[in-house]
Amino acid sequence: MGPHVGFFIALSSCMTEAYPSIVFGACGYFGATNRMFQLMDYAAKVAFEEGLFNDMLLNRSFTVQIRAVNTACSSSLSAGASLPLLTGVGRAPGRIFSDTEDIEVVVAISGCGCSGSSGVVSSLASNWRVPMVSGAATGLDLSDKVMHPYFARVIPPD
Repeated sequence: MGPHVGFFIALSSCMTEAYPSIVFGACGYFGATNRMFQLMDYAAKVAFEEGLFNDMLLNRSFTVQIRAVNTACSSSLSAGASLPLLTGVGRAPGRIFSDTEDIEVVVAISGCGCSGSSGVVSSLASNWRVPMVSGAATGLDLSDKVMHPYFARVIPPD
């Protein structure tokens, strides 16, 4: 299993009670010097604090988590690294078993940065009907909506 890095984003700095959490996944090439997930964390925090989503989020009684996994732009590592995003980890039925971790399943995935990794993660995510959006994967095969029905991108294919 790949390394897990979780970042918590509080929607309000004055929360005093526990709120339900919405978990988003991020997969990509995250290493000691490549800290894109920290930029995502900061951008989301600023957007919520500045009220950029107020018109969409009338009820702010929830928290947002970003769960990042390192797929290292490797098709062979992507499946193992991303599976915990889709199944969760912990003692609950259907999750990857762990006595020490309790990780919720994600509602959507951002990434991956490479087409090969995106194809693998998209194929897995479609089994759970989890949408995935990539800003860098340009492989033409990702345009096949039969194979990747929940995949979208914000960049044109090759």
